[in-house]
Parts: sequence; structure tokens; C-alpha cells
Amino acid sequence: MIVRRRTLKTWFLTVSLVWTGLAALGSSGCALRQRELIAPKAPIPPAGVVFVADGAGNFQAASKHFRMAVEKAGTPLAVVTVPWSHGDYRMLADQIDEAHAREQGADLAATIEQLRLEQPGVRVHLLGHCAGSMVILAALERLPPKSVECVFLLSPSVSARYDLRPALGAVSRGLHVYYSKLDMTHLGWYTGIIGNADRRWGPCSGRIGFEVSYTPEETDLVAKLHQHPWKPWYLILGNNGGHFGNYQPGFVRKFILPLMAH
Repeated sequence: MIVRRRTLKTWFLTVSLVWTGLAALGSSGCALRQRELIAPKAPIPPAGVVFVADGAGNFQAASKHFRMAVEKAGTPLAVVTVPWSHGDYRMLADQIDEAHAREQGADLAATIEQLRLEQPGVRVHLLGHCAGSMVILAALERLPPKSVECVFLLSPSVSARYDLRPALGAVSRGLHVYYSKLDMTHLGWYTGIIGNADRRWGPCSGRIGFEVSYTPEETDLVAKLHQHPWKPWYLILGNNGGHFGNYQPGFVRKFILPLMAH
């Protein structure tokens, strides 16, 4: 009976994802642009600004929890939500529309370049959760070398074999990936059915990390990649190893904010 209930629940959630995604694609006909991303104005706090690309469906949970962590920690950091989604509850459309994610990434890159032009020396950080990680990677691939201080990919729904080297070139200090083998429902079953955000099937980086191949000449470049698997003691920080654990405020205050404020 327990197995049957779990099977029915998984079936229902899968059908819901497919239905909402098809509704999104059918109603839009093409990628929709929700609203313009506007660069924050001066003065920007000492720790800089972090652009947060939430996961699919426009729930904006990652950016909301991140703001909570920033406020509680008192970190001098501006938080800007990237409005990249097709719209509310359109999870499937966000996950399978790589062209849209790359377009939104291009917009984000343009915003960052405008910000750096208007405010030289500003510290820029990027954070992506789930499918929002595809937007972050697309932005990095368009930016000049060392344009961004730190990058954080939380439970990315991108293929484990995605080539990170073009994105790493735009990073100054480090690209941090937080993943968990326990994230089986979202980054195991669902991505197994509908594919990863980069339109590849196979293991997801949000479960096993990225598999990076590089030449000896690229050793310094790849050294900027830091991959962090989930550990059981993270439970005391509110991170249970599931799909939403990596952006819980306690975990953010312990592991992410110190890197941005450093």
C-alpha cells in the first residue's frame, strides 16, 4: 500500500508538471518576457550585489529565503531577483526551454555589464537554483573574464556533463556547486522523464556534481570550481538534502554568505 501511494503521488505530480508546461507553451506560443531586469542603483553595499535566478515555476522561494538569511546575518549585500521564468507554475516550460533560458541569461549579462560600467569596482555575485542555474551559466558564458566574484549553483537541473569551462572564465574567485544524491524526485525521476535544463538526458549535476574534463593548460581555470556534496550534519542548518535544502536560511548563513562577504 505504501508503494502504491508513492507511485500514485509521483504519477500525479508528473502529470501536473506536463499539464502546466503544455499550458505555458500553448498560451505563449514563444518565450515570454515577464518584466525587465533593472540594475540596482548606487550606493551598493560593501559586499556587493547578488543576482538570484530562482527555480522553475516562478515561486521565487530561493530569492526570498536568501533575503531572509541576508537580513538576519546583517550582511551588507543587495539581493536582486532575476525575472526569467515563463510565469507562475510553468515548471515544465521553464525546464525544457533552453533557448528561453539562454535569452534570459543574455539579458542578465547585459545588465551586469551595464552595472559594472556605471559603477566600476562593484562586486557582483550570481546564484541559481534548479533550472535557474541554466540562466546563470548562460550569462557567464557571455561575460568578459573575471566579471563576477562568486557564483553559487544550488541543486542545478543541468546535465552533469555540461561544459563549465566557458562559464568559469567569467568567474574571479570561485564557482560553488551544492548537490545531493537524496534529491531523487526532482533531479532523478523528473529530469529522467523531461530531461535536464540543457536538453540533455542522463545524470543531473544537482545529484552527483559536474564531471569536468580539461587539459593541463586549463588547470588554473578548473581550480575555481568547488563542488560540495550534502552531508548529514547539514540537517541542523535546515538542509535535509532535498531539492529545497540548499537555500534554507541557516545553511545560507553558514556556507554562502561568508564567501560573498570575504
